[in-house]
Amino acid sequence: MNALLAEPWLEALHLSDLELKRSLLIGLYKEGHISLGKAAELLGVDRFELMSELKQRGICINYGWEDYQEDLRTLKWLDSRLEPQ
Repeated sequence: MNALLAEPWLEALHLSDLELKRSLLIGLYKEGHISLGKAAELLGVDRFELMSELKQRGICINYGWEDYQEDLRTLKWLDSRLEPQ
């Protein structure tokens, strides 16, 4: 077990492992340490689900270069899946 996780103050919060992970990753996202896409990936949710949770928590979406690049990849993939008309 990680020494940080054994801290009495942390145990007193009575958070599940998932709640702790979610709060940590959202905090890292909010501080700009990880992208929205990376936070969603590590949480095992899609970006839209995470964006909804951020909205509920009153956290602004940080739309950075990595997010832009990820959106471009998604759009190119979707475009390649469309049949010509």
